[in-house]
Amino acid sequence: MATAASPTVSVEEGKREQSETQWAIAFRRFRRHRLAMISLFVLVIFYMVAFLAPVIAPFPRDYQRVQDGLLTPMSVDTQGNVRILGSDRIGKDLFSLLLYAARISLTTALIVSLIAATVGVVLGLVAGFFRGWVDTIITRTAEFISTFPDLPILLILASILVRSENVPVPGFITAFVGVVMGISERESRIVALVILVLSFLSWIGIFRLMRGMVFQVREQQYIESSRALGASNLRILAKHVFPNALPPIIVSFTLLLNGALVSESALSFLGLGIQEPTPTWGNMLNVARSFMFEHPWMPLVPSLPLLIVAIAINYIGDGLRDALDPRQRAG
Repeated sequence: MATAASPTVSVEEGKREQSETQWAIAFRRFRRHRLAMISLFVLVIFYMVAFLAPVIAPFPRDYQRVQDGLLTPMSVDTQGNVRILGSDRIGKDLFSLLLYAARISLTTALIVSLIAATVGVVLGLVAGFFRGWVDTIITRTAEFISTFPDLPILLILASILVRSENVPVPGFITAFVGVVMGISERESRIVALVILVLSFLSWIGIFRLMRGMVFQVREQQYIESSRALGASNLRILAKHVFPNALPPIIVSFTLLLNGALVSESALSFLGLGIQEPTPTWGNMLNVARSFMFEHPWMPLVPSLPLLIVAIAINYIGDGLRDALDPRQRAG
Protein backbone atom coordinates (compact mmCIF):
# COMPACT_ATOMS: atom_id res chain seq x y z
CA MET A 1 0.00 0.00 0.00
CA ALA A 2 1.39 3.41 -0.95
CA THR A 3 2.00 5.72 1.96
CA ALA A 4 0.90 9.35 1.90
CA ALA A 5 3.63 11.83 1.00
CA SER A 6 4.89 13.86 3.94
CA PRO A 7 4.08 17.58 3.79
CA THR A 8 6.87 19.91 2.71
CA VAL A 9 6.39 22.20 5.65
CA SER A 10 5.85 20.79 9.12
CA VAL A 11 2.98 21.83 11.32
CA GLU A 12 5.41 23.50 13.72
CA GLU A 13 6.97 25.55 10.92
CA GLY A 14 3.55 26.56 9.66
CA LYS A 15 2.55 27.74 13.10
CA ARG A 16 5.81 29.63 13.45
CA GLU A 17 5.32 31.47 10.14
CA GLN A 18 1.75 32.33 11.07
CA SER A 19 2.84 33.67 14.45
CA GLU A 20 5.64 35.82 13.02
CA THR A 21 5.11 39.54 13.25
CA GLN A 22 5.52 41.93 10.36
CA TRP A 23 8.92 43.06 11.66
CA ALA A 24 10.15 39.49 12.17
CA ILE A 25 9.27 38.67 8.58
CA ALA A 26 10.94 41.86 7.36
CA PHE A 27 14.12 41.11 9.33
CA ARG A 28 14.23 37.55 8.00
CA ARG A 29 13.87 38.79 4.45
CA PHE A 30 16.45 41.54 4.98
CA ARG A 31 19.00 38.98 6.12
CA ARG A 32 18.61 37.20 2.77
CA HIS A 33 19.76 40.32 0.92
CA ARG A 34 23.50 39.67 0.90
CA LEU A 35 24.58 43.04 -0.43
CA ALA A 36 22.44 44.81 2.15
CA MET A 37 23.91 42.75 4.99
CA ILE A 38 27.47 43.33 3.77
CA SER A 39 26.73 47.05 3.41
CA LEU A 40 25.27 47.19 6.92
CA PHE A 41 28.41 45.55 8.26
CA VAL A 42 30.58 48.04 6.36
CA LEU A 43 28.57 51.00 7.64
CA VAL A 44 28.75 49.80 11.24
CA ILE A 45 32.51 49.36 10.91
CA PHE A 46 32.87 52.90 9.56
CA TYR A 47 30.88 54.36 12.45
CA MET A 48 32.82 52.33 15.02
CA VAL A 49 36.15 53.40 13.56
CA ALA A 50 34.96 57.01 13.41
CA PHE A 51 34.06 57.14 17.10
CA LEU A 52 37.23 55.29 18.09
CA ALA A 53 39.39 57.72 16.09
CA PRO A 54 41.24 59.11 19.17
CA VAL A 55 42.26 55.55 20.04
CA ILE A 56 43.03 54.24 16.55
CA ALA A 57 44.67 57.30 14.95
CA PRO A 58 48.49 57.14 15.12
CA PHE A 59 48.75 60.94 15.47
CA PRO A 60 46.69 63.60 17.25
CA ARG A 61 44.22 65.41 15.02
CA ASP A 62 46.14 68.69 14.88
CA TYR A 63 49.64 67.21 14.74
CA GLN A 64 51.65 68.77 11.92
CA ARG A 65 55.24 68.91 10.82
CA VAL A 66 55.95 71.05 7.76
CA GLN A 67 59.19 69.18 7.06
CA ASP A 68 57.12 66.07 6.42
CA GLY A 69 54.66 67.64 4.01
CA LEU A 70 53.29 65.84 0.95
CA LEU A 71 54.72 62.43 1.79
CA THR A 72 53.50 59.51 -0.29
CA PRO A 73 51.65 56.56 1.29
CA MET A 74 53.77 54.23 3.47
CA SER A 75 56.59 56.79 3.61
CA VAL A 76 58.74 57.23 6.69
CA ASP A 77 58.92 60.80 8.01
CA THR A 78 61.87 62.57 9.62
CA GLN A 79 60.82 61.24 13.04
CA GLY A 80 60.87 57.64 11.84
CA ASN A 81 57.06 57.31 11.82
CA VAL A 82 55.31 55.48 8.98
CA ARG A 83 52.68 57.62 7.25
CA ILE A 84 50.19 54.99 6.13
CA LEU A 85 48.34 57.27 3.69
CA GLY A 86 51.00 59.96 3.41
CA SER A 87 50.71 63.55 4.62
CA ASP A 88 49.16 66.80 3.42
CA ARG A 89 50.84 70.09 2.53
CA ILE A 90 51.67 71.02 6.14
CA GLY A 91 52.67 67.56 7.29
CA LYS A 92 49.41 66.36 8.84
CA ASP A 93 48.99 62.60 8.79
CA LEU A 94 46.25 61.79 6.28
CA PHE A 95 45.28 58.51 7.89
CA SER A 96 44.67 60.22 11.22
CA LEU A 97 42.80 63.06 9.51
CA LEU A 98 40.67 60.54 7.65
CA LEU A 99 39.56 58.90 10.89
CA TYR A 100 38.74 62.19 12.61
CA ALA A 101 37.02 63.45 9.46
CA ALA A 102 34.86 60.31 9.38
CA ARG A 103 33.70 61.13 12.88
CA ILE A 104 32.59 64.63 11.85
CA SER A 105 31.11 63.76 8.45
CA LEU A 106 29.21 60.63 9.49
CA THR A 107 27.90 62.14 12.72
CA THR A 108 26.81 65.32 10.95
CA ALA A 109 24.91 63.30 8.33
CA LEU A 110 23.26 61.16 11.01
CA ILE A 111 22.16 64.15 13.13
CA VAL A 112 20.82 65.99 10.06
CA SER A 113 18.87 62.89 9.03
CA LEU A 114 17.42 62.38 12.50
CA ILE A 115 16.34 66.02 12.81
CA ALA A 116 14.85 66.15 9.32
CA ALA A 117 13.10 62.78 9.73
CA THR A 118 11.66 63.78 13.11
CA VAL A 119 10.35 67.11 11.80
CA GLY A 120 8.96 65.52 8.63
CA VAL A 121 7.28 62.65 10.48
CA VAL A 122 5.67 64.87 13.14
CA LEU A 123 4.41 67.44 10.64
CA GLY A 124 3.24 64.71 8.27
CA LEU A 125 1.31 62.99 11.05
CA VAL A 126 -0.34 66.23 12.16
CA ALA A 127 -1.16 67.46 8.64
CA GLY A 128 -2.45 64.10 7.38
CA PHE A 129 -4.50 63.25 10.44
CA PHE A 130 -6.16 66.56 11.27
CA ARG A 131 -6.41 67.93 7.72
CA GLY A 132 -8.33 71.21 7.36
CA TRP A 133 -6.52 74.47 8.04
CA VAL A 134 -3.70 72.65 9.86
CA ASP A 135 -2.90 70.62 6.74
CA THR A 136 -3.19 73.71 4.55
CA ILE A 137 -0.69 75.77 6.56
CA ILE A 138 1.89 72.99 6.89
CA THR A 139 1.58 71.83 3.28
CA ARG A 140 1.80 75.33 1.83
CA THR A 141 4.90 75.98 3.94
CA ALA A 142 6.48 72.77 2.66
CA GLU A 143 5.59 73.65 -0.91
CA PHE A 144 7.12 77.10 -0.49
CA ILE A 145 10.38 75.69 0.86
CA SER A 146 10.47 73.01 -1.84
CA THR A 147 10.42 75.70 -4.55
CA PHE A 148 13.89 76.79 -3.44
CA PRO A 149 16.72 75.42 -5.58
CA ASP A 150 18.56 73.28 -3.05
CA LEU A 151 22.20 73.88 -3.92
CA PRO A 152 22.05 77.70 -4.37
CA ILE A 153 20.05 78.08 -1.16
CA LEU A 154 22.48 75.84 0.72
CA LEU A 155 25.40 77.88 -0.56
CA ILE A 156 23.75 81.20 0.35
CA LEU A 157 22.65 80.12 3.81
CA ALA A 158 25.95 78.46 4.60
CA SER A 159 28.01 81.44 3.43
CA ILE A 160 25.88 83.86 5.49
CA LEU A 161 25.48 81.85 8.67
CA VAL A 162 28.74 79.94 8.92
CA ARG A 163 30.98 82.90 8.16
CA SER A 164 29.12 85.29 10.46
CA GLU A 165 30.24 85.46 14.07
CA ASN A 166 27.02 87.20 15.14
CA VAL A 167 24.60 84.33 14.48
CA PRO A 168 23.53 83.02 17.91
CA VAL A 169 23.47 79.29 18.55
CA PRO A 170 21.95 77.93 21.79
CA GLY A 171 24.62 76.77 24.20
CA PHE A 172 23.13 73.32 24.77
CA ILE A 173 23.31 72.61 21.02
CA THR A 174 26.98 73.53 20.73
CA ALA A 175 27.72 71.60 23.93
CA PHE A 176 25.98 68.49 22.57
CA VAL A 177 27.75 68.72 19.21
CA GLY A 178 31.09 69.29 20.92
CA VAL A 179 30.71 66.26 23.17
CA VAL A 180 29.50 63.91 20.42
CA MET A 181 32.15 64.93 17.91
CA GLY A 182 34.97 65.72 20.33
CA ILE A 183 35.60 69.25 19.06
CA SER A 184 35.99 72.69 20.63
CA GLU A 185 33.14 75.12 21.31
CA ARG A 186 34.11 77.37 18.41
CA GLU A 187 34.24 74.44 16.00
CA SER A 188 30.98 72.99 17.31
CA ARG A 189 29.20 76.28 16.61
CA ILE A 190 30.08 76.07 12.91
CA VAL A 191 29.13 72.39 12.75
CA ALA A 192 25.82 73.12 14.48
CA LEU A 193 25.01 75.85 11.93
CA VAL A 194 25.77 73.49 9.05
CA ILE A 195 23.48 70.88 10.64
CA LEU A 196 20.66 73.42 10.97
CA VAL A 197 21.09 74.62 7.37
CA LEU A 198 21.01 71.08 5.97
CA SER A 199 18.06 70.09 8.16
CA PHE A 200 16.06 73.11 7.02
CA LEU A 201 15.85 71.79 3.45
CA SER A 202 15.85 68.04 4.14
CA TRP A 203 12.51 67.33 5.83
CA ILE A 204 10.18 67.95 2.86
CA GLY A 205 10.41 64.48 1.30
CA ILE A 206 9.76 62.66 4.58
CA PHE A 207 6.85 65.01 5.31
CA ARG A 208 5.16 64.31 1.98
CA LEU A 209 5.62 60.57 2.33
CA MET A 210 4.27 60.47 5.88
CA ARG A 211 1.33 62.71 5.00
CA GLY A 212 0.37 60.44 2.11
CA MET A 213 0.66 57.32 4.29
CA VAL A 214 -1.51 58.90 6.99
CA PHE A 215 -4.17 59.69 4.39
CA GLN A 216 -4.33 55.99 3.56
CA VAL A 217 -4.21 54.67 7.12
CA ARG A 218 -6.68 57.07 8.71
CA GLU A 219 -9.51 55.76 6.52
CA GLN A 220 -9.11 52.18 7.72
CA GLN A 221 -11.89 50.60 9.75
CA TYR A 222 -9.79 49.93 12.85
CA ILE A 223 -9.11 53.68 13.15
CA GLU A 224 -12.84 54.34 13.24
CA SER A 225 -13.26 51.54 15.76
CA SER A 226 -10.60 53.02 18.04
CA ARG A 227 -12.24 56.42 17.83
CA ALA A 228 -15.64 54.91 18.63
CA LEU A 229 -14.16 53.22 21.70
CA GLY A 230 -13.05 56.60 23.00
CA ALA A 231 -9.35 56.57 22.09
CA SER A 232 -7.77 60.02 22.00
CA ASN A 233 -6.20 61.47 18.86
CA LEU A 234 -2.74 61.17 20.41
CA ARG A 235 -3.28 57.48 21.19
CA ILE A 236 -4.60 56.77 17.70
CA LEU A 237 -1.61 58.53 16.15
CA ALA A 238 0.95 56.79 18.36
CA LYS A 239 -0.56 53.29 18.47
CA HIS A 240 -2.19 52.85 15.08
CA VAL A 241 -1.31 55.49 12.48
CA PHE A 242 2.43 55.88 13.06
CA PRO A 243 3.38 52.15 13.25
CA ASN A 244 1.48 51.36 10.05
CA ALA A 245 3.02 54.29 8.18
CA LEU A 246 6.55 53.57 9.44
CA PRO A 247 7.98 51.01 6.91
CA PRO A 248 8.32 53.39 3.93
CA ILE A 249 9.71 56.05 6.28
CA ILE A 250 12.54 53.71 7.28
CA VAL A 251 13.48 53.20 3.64
CA SER A 252 13.28 56.93 2.97
CA PHE A 253 15.56 57.59 5.95
CA THR A 254 18.43 55.81 4.20
CA LEU A 255 18.05 58.12 1.20
CA LEU A 256 17.99 61.08 3.58
CA LEU A 257 21.16 59.90 5.29
CA ASN A 258 22.94 59.52 1.97
CA GLY A 259 21.79 62.94 0.79
CA ALA A 260 22.91 64.60 4.03
CA LEU A 261 26.36 63.01 3.77
CA VAL A 262 26.84 64.11 0.17
CA SER A 263 25.44 67.62 0.82
CA GLU A 264 27.74 68.20 3.78
CA SER A 265 30.72 66.99 1.79
CA ALA A 266 29.77 69.24 -1.14
CA LEU A 267 29.47 72.32 1.08
CA SER A 268 32.80 71.61 2.76
CA PHE A 269 34.44 70.90 -0.60
CA LEU A 270 33.28 74.30 -1.86
CA GLY A 271 34.65 75.98 1.27
CA LEU A 272 31.23 77.04 2.58
CA GLY A 273 30.58 74.27 5.08
CA ILE A 274 32.66 72.98 7.98
CA GLN A 275 36.00 74.75 7.90
CA GLU A 276 39.52 73.73 8.80
CA PRO A 277 40.95 72.86 11.28
CA THR A 278 37.81 70.72 11.77
CA PRO A 279 38.46 67.84 9.35
CA THR A 280 35.71 66.43 7.14
CA TRP A 281 35.90 64.32 4.03
CA GLY A 282 34.68 67.31 2.04
CA ASN A 283 37.32 69.83 3.14
CA MET A 284 40.02 67.15 2.89
CA LEU A 285 39.01 66.76 -0.74
CA ASN A 286 39.06 70.54 -1.13
CA VAL A 287 42.66 70.68 0.09
CA ALA A 288 43.69 67.71 -2.06
CA ARG A 289 42.41 69.21 -5.32
CA SER A 290 45.25 71.77 -5.32
CA PHE A 291 47.78 68.92 -5.47
CA MET A 292 45.85 66.33 -7.46
CA PHE A 293 48.02 66.57 -10.59
CA GLU A 294 51.37 66.27 -8.80
CA HIS A 295 50.04 63.88 -6.14
CA PRO A 296 47.04 62.03 -7.64
CA TRP A 297 46.70 59.76 -4.60
CA MET A 298 45.64 62.62 -2.32
CA PRO A 299 42.03 63.04 -3.59
CA LEU A 300 41.53 59.28 -3.30
CA VAL A 301 42.09 59.34 0.47
CA PRO A 302 38.78 61.10 1.36
CA SER A 303 36.81 60.30 -1.79
CA LEU A 304 37.04 56.50 -1.62
CA PRO A 305 35.55 56.23 1.92
CA LEU A 306 32.83 58.69 0.90
CA LEU A 307 32.02 56.58 -2.15
CA ILE A 308 32.02 53.32 -0.17
CA VAL A 309 29.69 54.68 2.52
CA ALA A 310 27.32 56.19 -0.06
CA ILE A 311 27.09 52.87 -1.94
CA ALA A 312 26.62 50.96 1.32
CA ILE A 313 23.72 53.19 2.37
CA ASN A 314 22.09 52.73 -1.04
CA TYR A 315 22.30 48.93 -0.81
CA ILE A 316 20.90 49.03 2.74
CA GLY A 317 18.01 51.08 1.41
CA ASP A 318 17.43 48.52 -1.36
CA GLY A 319 17.40 45.70 1.18
CA LEU A 320 14.97 47.53 3.45
CA ARG A 321 12.71 48.35 0.52
CA ASP A 322 12.51 44.68 -0.48
CA ALA A 323 12.10 43.48 3.10
CA LEU A 324 9.30 45.92 3.92
CA ASP A 325 7.42 45.56 0.65
CA PRO A 326 3.96 44.17 1.59
CA ARG A 327 3.58 42.66 -1.88
CA GLN A 328 6.42 40.25 -1.05
CA ARG A 329 5.16 39.29 2.39
CA ALA A 330 5.13 35.62 1.62
CA GLY A 331 8.79 35.53 0.64
